[in-house]
Amino acid sequence: MHWEQYLGSASYDELYLTTCQQRICTPLGCTNYETPCIKSREWTAYFTLEVDYPDDASDEQQAVIIACAIAATVVAYATAVSVYTVEGPIVGPELAAVRASAAAIEACRETFEFCISGLPPEIKDNVGIAVTHYVEQTFRPTIMCIPPCYPICYNSSCTWFR
Repeated sequence: MHWEQYLGSASYDELYLTTCQQRICTPLGCTNYETPCIKSREWTAYFTLEVDYPDDASDEQQAVIIACAIAATVVAYATAVSVYTVEGPIVGPELAAVRASAAAIEACRETFEFCISGLPPEIKDNVGIAVTHYVEQTFRPTIMCIPPCYPICYNSSCTWFR
């Protein structure tokens, strides 16, 4: 049988250099050009704890396994958030999520295995626990034009210029 619990998410912001479209307008017309700019994106990793256990586990044994998994989620989530938010800006979001999942399962496995230690060997030896993840990014608006932009207004419409 299978049971899973969403642990939560962890995120960090990353600045990156790109180009932005700028438009210069005068009474004679408008001109478009590209200029360097700084933007921001948020990287978020979502973590889930998954537990597989034998189909022949009794209702009481299933209750113990799930209760132990719930207890392990606290350790797993705290570890995953710590590793992801510290390593993400250094090694990148995907590798940080993999490392966070590995650290989370390592940290919570001891708690989980101690908790289920009273179950019969044929049950506890066939219980699997894992932390899975997926990562997404959210793009944010432009933070700064390089060189700095300033607005010029003409006929009630404003355009950013440098």
